[in-house]
Amino acid sequence: MTAAPLPADLALWPDDPLAVLGAPPGADAAALRRACDERLAAFPADQFPEQHRRVCAAYSAALRQLDLDRLLEGGPALVAGPASAPPVPPPPPAPPSDLAAELAGLWQQALAGEEEPAYRQLVAVRRGCPDRPEVYLRLYWLLKTTPDLDGERAPADWLVEGLLATSFADPLWELYRREAAANPQAALDVGSTDLLDGPLPVPHLARLAECRWRAAGRLEQWELINRDLDALRDRVRPADALAWVRLMLAAARELAWGPAAVCGPRLAAIQEEMKRLAADPPRLPLEQLGRWQIRLDESRTALDSLGRLAAACRALDTDHWAKAALARLVPASWSRPPEEYRPALAAFLAEVVARPEEALAGLDAVRKQAPAVLDHFAELLSGLQDGLEMPADPRPSHAFTDLVLDFLDLCDRLDYRTLRPKLLAFCVREAVRPQQVASVARDRPEYALSEEAHLADVIAEDQPLALVWKAHALFWA
Repeated sequence: MTAAPLPADLALWPDDPLAVLGAPPGADAAALRRACDERLAAFPADQFPEQHRRVCAAYSAALRQLDLDRLLEGGPALVAGPASAPPVPPPPPAPPSDLAAELAGLWQQALAGEEEPAYRQLVAVRRGCPDRPEVYLRLYWLLKTTPDLDGERAPADWLVEGLLATSFADPLWELYRREAAANPQAALDVGSTDLLDGPLPVPHLARLAECRWRAAGRLEQWELINRDLDALRDRVRPADALAWVRLMLAAARELAWGPAAVCGPRLAAIQEEMKRLAADPPRLPLEQLGRWQIRLDESRTALDSLGRLAAACRALDTDHWAKAALARLVPASWSRPPEEYRPALAAFLAEVVARPEEALAGLDAVRKQAPAVLDHFAELLSGLQDGLEMPADPRPSHAFTDLVLDFLDLCDRLDYRTLRPKLLAFCVREAVRPQQVASVARDRPEYALSEEAHLADVIAEDQPLALVWKAHALFWA
């Protein structure tokens, strides 16, 4: 199965390593390797150096997560790597054999029902080995499965402490990111603020801030994003101009959907600052200046697109169920990873399948009120289709053409408003795309509606009709 394509704008690439690779959840080392090779083939290092680097980094992170899973299960670590990728950096040095044996023994003790003494001993081990991520991993999982072992800590507190102590060890970060996605408030609690205030390198600060802001957006805590951005300005902007542009865009992706009174001034300030940076770029080595300009131009384009889409979404009233569903789906699909918004998309497709004519009327209204929203919905369906294997039509071309012509010849073609619901029912019933009907009708003068209009052109330009049909096809695929 071909993986869904990644956005052209690197700033819109997902954080989840599996999503970057296009690999399914639970993929093994061989599947990760195949997915990585496929992505690297699309992004040769000499043409797309940054995309190539990001794919390789995602592959390494996905392998490290498999290592974590194997570690907790007592299995061997992984050593696979794609032939076309740069060598995967070696894993951290293995702990001394006595520590490894002690951790394995404590884990077995906890599995045998002695969770409390095992937890107390793990806390003591952590004091003696504060830089070992595997200690924090066991503390997290033991407290996660038995929360009353510690009345003063939440499981995520061990992740925060471990991230600070281990310079953001990848397995700890991946668990923290998942914890924040499942429980947004956890990403905004005191521990997260301590991380943000800690002595972290700029790349780690940027990852943490984006994680916090996604959680803040879900909880509509817009002021927190504004405060974080102010606090990070003097730490990030002088040290890494690219990271600062990335952070401004990440903040805008959330603030664009908030109330104008709270979020509007900050969005205007971000646009103005990017404009100033374009006019007066930072002093960088020549080899970095081109990359800087490309990233800034991409970010400004993404910011403009986001502004237009958010404005269109606000202009959309919710007097129809289809419009209300899209008004909820569009913001989520812009700023959330696919695994978070795909259930809402699937539920909407089910409604379209159940009420196709009502859905058509709703999408007609969206096209009149907010065409940018309809265009975004079309992009969502295209992304969903790219991840599926659509069955080929087994019918011979002559039988297919006869089927379409028989339908058209039995209908009143001069009034498209009357023909349209019948055309939709025909396309859904016979599994025929509206564009295929237009192709059959084209160049046949008997299907002209007037001297200026032809039925084929009217059908081909009917975006709501095409989207309702595509929703049916994808739902049943």
